[in-house]
Amino acid sequence: MALKTLEEVRAEFDRCGVSVSGWAVKHGIPRNIVNGVLQGRLKGKRGHAHNAAVLLGLKDGVVNREEALEPDRCEVLPGKQ
Repeated sequence: MALKTLEEVRAEFDRCGVSVSGWAVKHGIPRNIVNGVLQGRLKGKRGHAHNAAVLLGLKDGVVNREEALEPDRCEVLPGKQ
């Protein structure tokens, strides 16, 4: 999967008629975090910002849910070897 740019993601919201608030609620991520990622203020390194960046296609990674933190689901996590 090719990663998207911030501009591409913002354009996709416009093209699909989806609000950032609606998308955030659907994915269980605070709206201010999603806005921060879309504005480039948050880099998506951890927590909700990481999840938002991955789900938006801005970053390659695993969405952090409890099941994703099990060793057999995500092999390359520090301390989970």
